[in-house]
Amino acid sequence: MVSKIIKDSDIRWDIFRALLPFFGTIVTPSFLKRTQEYISGIERVHPLIEGIYKPKWSKYALSIASMQVNPYSDKLEYLNDGRWRISYSAKSGGTHIAQNKALVNCMTDKEPVIVLLQTSNDKRLGIKYRLLGLGLINHFDPVKEQFDIHHIDSEFLNRFGNGVQEKLLVEYSMREAAFEEFHPFVNEEKAIYKVSKVKREQSFKKIILEQYDHSCSVTGMKFKYNNIVEAQAAHIKNL
Repeated sequence: MVSKIIKDSDIRWDIFRALLPFFGTIVTPSFLKRTQEYISGIERVHPLIEGIYKPKWSKYALSIASMQVNPYSDKLEYLNDGRWRISYSAKSGGTHIAQNKALVNCMTDKEPVIVLLQTSNDKRLGIKYRLLGLGLINHFDPVKEQFDIHHIDSEFLNRFGNGVQEKLLVEYSMREAAFEEFHPFVNEEKAIYKVSKVKREQSFKKIILEQYDHSCSVTGMKFKYNNIVEAQAAHIKNL
């Protein structure tokens, strides 16, 4: 049993490392359901059949999805330290159900879970999801039947290791900070990942252009051809 738990964790962290460049980005249903077509070695991130995804090979839930239209009362909020938390509803039927039990196992063993947020439910324009990143389950409320899930902190970021380039960790942190709600007074000591100014600025242009879909945030104009992009990334200052 111990060897199986270790194997579970190893496989999961291999998946987390492979997904690191995509955390914080908008992805399509096909990316989530047929991930092997995009990333070798990962069958799927989530089948999008129901909210909680527990692979057959694991005792843990790999990912959860919060849909725009569902019978549950999920609630996402952004914290003053730049991270997020989500109150996520359990599947009806109690904690003995496989999906709920898989989340309880994540909570007990402090195994992170991938959190997905549906951002568009319009089939004409394309159904989209934001791959929020990794969350840790802190608590389960049996009365409300909700899991309290918090965005991972810097200690868990350090677990990526194993050859993961630091620039990927920088981009991951900046990408997630780019879509959070604005907080004018953020405690800098609680930043999710600390790096030098030089390394941070190296990733700034890439992340900002990515978040604005290579378009001007003022006029909405866009010009992108292959690797040629007309838009530039810049800080906006009020004079």
